[in-house]
Amino acid sequence: MKKSERLNKELIYLSYRDQFHLKELEDEFNISERTALRDIANLEQIGLNFYVEKGRYGAYHLTKNKLWVPINFNLEEINAIFFALKALNKMTTTPFSNAYQQISHKLMKSLPKNRQDDIKTQQKVVSYHQQLTLHNVKYFKLLIKAASENIVLKMISEHYFKNAELVQVRDVFYQQGNWFSNLYNLDQKKWLITRCDQISFCEITDKTGKSKHELDALYSHFYQKCYSIPYSCELTKLGKEKASLNLYPTMKIEEKNDNTFLTGACNPSELDYLVDYIIGLGAEAKIIYPEKLKSRYIQKIKKILSKY
Repeated sequence: MKKSERLNKELIYLSYRDQFHLKELEDEFNISERTALRDIANLEQIGLNFYVEKGRYGAYHLTKNKLWVPINFNLEEINAIFFALKALNKMTTTPFSNAYQQISHKLMKSLPKNRQDDIKTQQKVVSYHQQLTLHNVKYFKLLIKAASENIVLKMISEHYFKNAELVQVRDVFYQQGNWFSNLYNLDQKKWLITRCDQISFCEITDKTGKSKHELDALYSHFYQKCYSIPYSCELTKLGKEKASLNLYPTMKIEEKNDNTFLTGACNPSELDYLVDYIIGLGAEAKIIYPEKLKSRYIQKIKKILSKY
């Protein structure tokens, strides 16, 4: 391992520690005591802050007055960062949308001129055609904060409750050009999935809601009770690829006896929605069960054929 690469790995390794002993560094990176001491001196020069506790059980204690230290990236890692930023820039609505261009600009300026030219050339020949975000989400940062810190919100969601009610955000996810959130309505004592752009009012409250553990338990119970219709569809190789590009959180792709299946469970009210999804897979999917889903599927196909 090159010295620069080892120092990088040591920085990452130590960033999660409050303290460390010289022997730990030696064992983790298979280096001698002399090399470990030189590495510690190099790490201090590039910004790692620590103080030494002397004595038989003394240790290096990391200080927290400077949380970030320089990290060096190799060419492959630099390319990966720029490719990721270009892909994220297509997803126009996130809490950090305005920052992507700034990050890219700063990273580019930190590179030598020949490396900048290489990156620009590669970026010209790569494009992304994924689904763009269809709607702006006004309260995106607030939803992320509420989900991360388990905050109770007062909210109005035009398609679910017209008056302000208390909710907790379990998570936020992106699907087919829209952002969605799993919400627990504390007033109605029920779960719902709402499109984030359809939230017309949202503010933080000082109310105490369910703990993370309680929310997970309630969600698990809700899922088992309400998603009561298991289904399975056999997929061709192309069907697997198509389904993988648009797989919902309640769906799985499973391999059994050299065959591929789309499996999951749905709410009775979602049968028609599931039918539309399977029709979108065309001849690459065949419903195995349940019969109710097959029947709805055939009805929808007949309705489509009647237009011709």
